[in-house]
Amino acid sequence: MGVTKTWLHLHLLCIVFLFFISNVNGDGKGNGNGVEKKQEVVSYDSRSLIINGKRELLFSGSIHYTRSTPDQWPDILTKAKRGGLNVIQTYVFWNAHEPEQGKFNFEGQYDLVKYIKLIKKHGMYVTLRLGPFIQAEWNHGGLPYWLREVPDIIFRSDNEPFKRYMQKYVEMIIDMMKKEKLFAPQGGPIILAQIENEYNTVQLAYRELGNSYVQWAAKLALSQNAGVPWIMCKQRDAPDPVVGINGEKAKIYTMEGTNTVQWALKSKAPTPALSWFKASFAAPEGNDPVVVRMNGMKKGMVWINGQSIGRYWMSYLSPLGQPSQSEYHIPRSYIKPTKNLIVVFEEEPATSIENIEIMTVNRDTICSYITELYPPHVKSWARKESKINTVVDLVKPAAHLKCPDKKVVVAVEFASYGDEPDGACGMFGPPKCTSQAAKEVVEKFCIGKSSCVVPLDRQLYYKKSQDGCPDIKKALAIQVRCQNKA
Repeated sequence: MGVTKTWLHLHLLCIVFLFFISNVNGDGKGNGNGVEKKQEVVSYDSRSLIINGKRELLFSGSIHYTRSTPDQWPDILTKAKRGGLNVIQTYVFWNAHEPEQGKFNFEGQYDLVKYIKLIKKHGMYVTLRLGPFIQAEWNHGGLPYWLREVPDIIFRSDNEPFKRYMQKYVEMIIDMMKKEKLFAPQGGPIILAQIENEYNTVQLAYRELGNSYVQWAAKLALSQNAGVPWIMCKQRDAPDPVVGINGEKAKIYTMEGTNTVQWALKSKAPTPALSWFKASFAAPEGNDPVVVRMNGMKKGMVWINGQSIGRYWMSYLSPLGQPSQSEYHIPRSYIKPTKNLIVVFEEEPATSIENIEIMTVNRDTICSYITELYPPHVKSWARKESKINTVVDLVKPAAHLKCPDKKVVVAVEFASYGDEPDGACGMFGPPKCTSQAAKEVVEKFCIGKSSCVVPLDRQLYYKKSQDGCPDIKKALAIQVRCQNKA
C-alpha cells in the first residue's frame, strides 16, 4: 500500500489544559535533605486516571492503619507491593482520632501521617477515604459516639449540626495532609480522595434532604483545593465536577469551540503533556482514501472538522522499533474542499508537531508475503456432499494477489525468494539471499491479470542459477502495481 503526501497547513496553535478538579502547587523546593520532591499532576477522563499525562493502570488494595501496629506496617506494605499493588486505599477513622470532642489522637497505630509517608517510601500511591461515615465493619461506621449528643443532629443528611461538625472534621484532615505535603501535586502519594461512602443505599430514606446533602458534600470536597480528583463510592448520582477533559467539555475540537479558548503559536520547544493543537489543510486531490500520519506525536485523539477519527498511539512500538500503526484513516465525507480543521489532543510530551502529514493512500499497490511454513490457501478445499475435497492440482502454499476495481497488474515493483526481506509492504528491502529470477517468475504469473497465484516452487526460481541458501525455509515477498486496462 503506497502513500502520497499532500499539503497540510501547519501554522499550528496549541493550548495546554491541566484538567484536574483543583490544583495545589508544590513549593518546588527540596525536602531539606537535598532530594527533590516529585510533583504529580493527577486528572482523569471517562477512560482512566491520568498521572503526569500518562494513563495509569492502578491495582489497589485496602490496608487500614488502625488495624495493625506501626512496626507491622513496613512488612505489610512490602508484601502488598510484591503482590502487584501500586495503590493503597485507607479510610480515615474519625472516632479513632477524636474519641472525645476536641481531644485528638494521631499517635501510634493512629498516626495517619506516618502511615501515608511510609506508603510513599514503598513507592505506592494512596486513595484517602475520608467518609466521615466509612462503614468498614468499624464501630459506629467511624462516626464518634459523642456526635450523637449534639442537639437536633441527623447523621448524613442536609442537617446543619451534622454538616457543621463534618465540615470541621474534613477541613482538619485535609489541612493536615496539605501541611505535610502529602497530596500528589505537592510531591506526596495521595492521588485520589473520597467524600462520603455508599450513600446511595440510604439516600432515598432522606428524600430531598438526601439529594441536597450529596450536593453539599461534593462542594465541600472541591472547596478544599486538594489538587486531586474526588470520588464517591457506589453513588449513582454523584455530582459531576469534571466530565472528561476540559477541552472535550468545551468542544474545542469544533470550529465554534476553537473560538472559546485562546490559542498560542507553537514554539520550537517541546510541548508539555495534555496539550491541544489545531491546524488547517486543503482537501487532497482525487478520490483516493485519505489518512493522517501522526509524525512527532505519541498518544492521543484526533478530530477533523469536529468529527472524531479515534485514538492514535505512535509511542507503542513494534519489535522493529516502529509504531504499530502510523497512518489513521480520515473519511472523505468529513473533508471540505478547503479550510479543514484538524484538532489534536496529545496526552504525552510532544516534540515534532509540525511533521504531521495528510496523505492519500495508493490502493493500487498491493503486496503478498508468504513462507514455506505457511499452510495452503483456505480455498484449496471445498465441501461437497458433507465431504471436504481439494479443488486445486497442488495443495501447497502460494502467494495470492488481486487488484481492486477490476484493474490489472502492470508492474512488479519488488520480488524476492529466499531469505526474509527487510521492511514491509511499500518499503520492502532486499534480503541477504534471494533468487535472481524472482521478479521474472512473478511477472510471468501476474502481468496483465486482475488476480494471480504465484507458487512457492524452488525449481521455478533456480532453473538458471544455483540456490545460494538451500538450507533455509524460503520466503516469497511480492509488491505489484495495478491500474486500469489501457
